[in-house]
Amino acid sequence: MDRSLRLNRFVAGALVAATLTMSACDKDSLQPPTASNVSTSVQPLFTRYVAIGNSITAGLQSGGINDSTQLEAYPVLLARQMGLQTPDANTSWTNSWNTPLMRGPGCPPPYTNIFTQTRLGGGDATTCLFRQVPIPPFVNNISFPGADVVETFTYYSPSIVPSVTDVYKTFLLGGRTQVEIARLMDPTFLTVWIGNGDILDALLDTSDPGNPNLYPTPEEFHATYHQMIDSLVQLRNVQGGVLLGVVQVTAAPYASVGGAYFQASLAIPDLTVDVNCLAKEEIPFTTDSASVLVPFHYGAPIVGAASAGVPQTLDCSVDEVISPTEAIGMISAVAQYNSIIASSAESLDWIYLDPNVLLAGLAQDPTAIRPFPAFSPADPQHDTEPFGWALSLDGLHPSGRAHVLVTDALIDAINAKYSAAIPQINP
Repeated sequence: MDRSLRLNRFVAGALVAATLTMSACDKDSLQPPTASNVSTSVQPLFTRYVAIGNSITAGLQSGGINDSTQLEAYPVLLARQMGLQTPDANTSWTNSWNTPLMRGPGCPPPYTNIFTQTRLGGGDATTCLFRQVPIPPFVNNISFPGADVVETFTYYSPSIVPSVTDVYKTFLLGGRTQVEIARLMDPTFLTVWIGNGDILDALLDTSDPGNPNLYPTPEEFHATYHQMIDSLVQLRNVQGGVLLGVVQVTAAPYASVGGAYFQASLAIPDLTVDVNCLAKEEIPFTTDSASVLVPFHYGAPIVGAASAGVPQTLDCSVDEVISPTEAIGMISAVAQYNSIIASSAESLDWIYLDPNVLLAGLAQDPTAIRPFPAFSPADPQHDTEPFGWALSLDGLHPSGRAHVLVTDALIDAINAKYSAAIPQINP
């Protein structure tokens, strides 16, 4: 869940202690791949493909990360389709494209049931099995969960708020920034999907979600994004790339509209939903409107108690709920962020890919993306796919199946722009 992955302070201490024992973070061992590592059938443009990003790019799913979720991430799939040799769970690190794999069950293990908070292997939020060994001599997926735009090029900005996910900087990158590692890797091709974490804090905050002070203004985002781009254009041999836009996180089923809770109350006798949960406001200069949004961390316990026979009332006038005005602020900010990213791609003559087009299409399929709690506990998907098959069990991060769709969208765009012939996964 990016910077706001809600691990407690005990987890932070456990992870920090673990990093002190990690030989995987040897800063001096990183060596870029040589031509001999790469098959001659790989198009030269993709010889040294590097992926920059945060939790989605790193492969976090269902509130956790391990080798299985990492190997389902779109950069691994894309590299494989490019013809680069990618790792498996038992790799000997003879690959031409590497990602820094975490040992199972994970750090922390992914949820197996979001409602009971059960995690893989019987672990909990404090469980961390660290990096796999042997350590690869170079890494191509240089993303890490929790990364904001500014953290791609510096860890010393006063705008960086300390977070428990900061330990991934050490676990996965050995304390270097993504730009620093990119310089060592000397990439020929880049994908950059960063910015989701900058807005996600405002969705996940437990006291006042939607507060505009929790995400950067468009002016602040412009400044940091362009600093990152200025760093990347100095890379010597980059021949092309893709900049992906920021996801409209208000559309994630983690924060469902108040109307979904009202609909659920019709089937749950002990759940009362205040009429203020149906409030909406028109989004300026559009024909759309924004609704009250109820974050899962606030609404789910209320629904759970009511389902157990304890009378509950959902009042959407409280700070813990995102008002339509706050939702409009977030929607507008993301739209402006994406305008900045699209402009940057145009100036570089790279591809701009808006993930919201894909997500909007998926949202038309109620089995792919569906709100909480607009279903019954008797629903066969209730535990296994509570937010639809396209979302993992945290209601925010894409599932492995959705990563395939992202990969194919990237392949379409790359083939069209660079006259490549990368085969799709699902042609």
